[in-house]
Amino acid sequence: MLPKYLRPVFDREAYGPISKTEKAVRFAVFVPLSVLCMIPAVAALFSLVASRGMIPARIFSDETGTMTTLQIAMFIITPILFLIGLGIRKYCLPFD
Repeated sequence: MLPKYLRPVFDREAYGPISKTEKAVRFAVFVPLSVLCMIPAVAALFSLVASRGMIPARIFSDETGTMTTLQIAMFIITPILFLIGLGIRKYCLPFD
């Protein structure tokens, strides 16, 4: 039972007009959440560009044959967090 201002909006046309108060509440709550979810993906892309591919080469050259925590974070958790951030922007911020 979430308040109206915190519910996701799946159909923008059926939702109707948004008041200024609702825009302010949604902006204050969901924009920081969206940014926090997208920061790991942006940091991973920045490290890839800044290191000119050396960090991924070192990750893949692990001789144990098992996935390390860094590999799990880079290839599984980071894309999932990025998609969650995109979902928050799409469904919880119904204004342009």
